Amino acid sequence: FDAGFGGPFSYYDGLVFEILSDALGADAAVAAGGRYDSLLRQLSGQPIRAAGCMVRPYRAWAGGAA
Repeated sequence: FDAGFGGPFSYYDGLVFEILSDALGADAAVAAGGRYDSLLRQLSGQPIRAAGCMVRPYRAWAGGAA
């Protein structure tokens, strides 16, 4: 778990994280996500809190099997 990697997506404006597996290496995150409150505020004009996460089940399984 790394809460300080930054990520390539500029819409994240709070905590950003990724979950890595030693078996898969640093270039194959099992999961990643973060907070993007300002994106929804820009799109809607309303103060909406938002967080999201993407999980790659195949990578999670492959990392555990290696």
